[in-house]
Amino acid sequence: MAMAELIKNTVTPAGLTKILKGHASEISFVDPVNGATFYDGPCLLYLLWDRVDPSLSINVENLREDIEKTRLHQFSNNVDDLLSHIEDKYQRILDMNKSCESIVRYTMNALLSGPDKEFNRYMRAMKGDIDAGTGQHANISYGELVAASRNKYQNMVAQGEYGKVDPRETQMIALATEVQQLRGQLASANTTSKAPGGNYARPVDRSNDTPGLDRTILPGTVIEKWRIVQHGDGTACVICDGKQYWKCSHHVDKAGRWSFMYVRHKEEDHEAAVAKFKKKKPKTEDDANAHATQTSNAKLVVGDKLKEVLCSRFMVGDKDATDICAEILNQGKD
Repeated sequence: MAMAELIKNTVTPAGLTKILKGHASEISFVDPVNGATFYDGPCLLYLLWDRVDPSLSINVENLREDIEKTRLHQFSNNVDDLLSHIEDKYQRILDMNKSCESIVRYTMNALLSGPDKEFNRYMRAMKGDIDAGTGQHANISYGELVAASRNKYQNMVAQGEYGKVDPRETQMIALATEVQQLRGQLASANTTSKAPGGNYARPVDRSNDTPGLDRTILPGTVIEKWRIVQHGDGTACVICDGKQYWKCSHHVDKAGRWSFMYVRHKEEDHEAAVAKFKKKKPKTEDDANAHATQTSNAKLVVGDKLKEVLCSRFMVGDKDATDICAEILNQGKD
């Protein structure tokens, strides 16, 4: 009993709790007279010995390495559990009459490894003073660092602020997702508007499927296979989805994959069809420049509006907002 009392009076209450963890009921007994709880001295000494393990001084480097590599995700981002883990390892080093000169740096790095922005902002301000060697926290001790960070964490948890997702971040993720989807739609539209080899084709209206035609899309194009396969003697038109198509030998693939194609005009009307198509394009360089200017102005209007939204609603910096707009609208690219 004297040995047990000596150990109890030597360690802190928290230390005694750690020693007895999982074994208190096995080595304790109750005084039937006064109801006080006592611990078996030799058993308590054994648990202490097993906990501290002073004979294995070679483990000091392992303990230091363990502290250095400790990160919050290993404890489900629970700061209290992380600090308890580091405290335990550090105390074992001290019990071996050794030291860990980088304990403050190791602990700070571990505390800054979590996802909570508010907690990280608080810790970075403290780290800034330490790195600069000036300021309120320039010479903070390990114990003060542990106490300050634990108090900050516990207060945030009590107020329901720790681990809370920033709504602006959620909105930015949603915005990025929408932009990515828009890019995919634009890329798909560009692909279907022009086939490889300079062969332009309209998207096929499949509202009325026509039986007997191979509707397989040729690899790398938007052209259906039936359009390059001769039907009958090639003089009659082909009806597809209620529309007439005629064989025209002027539509030749530059890659040599086909020498004719069924199109919406007869072969003798090819030149007239080409001329009609060209009328839809800008006739002169001035018209082309005007069209380009109009497109550019439209992009500027959209870009200004998008930048305003990013800066006002999502609190994005001016330069970052400009870069985001330029990336979305592909400004400066042909």
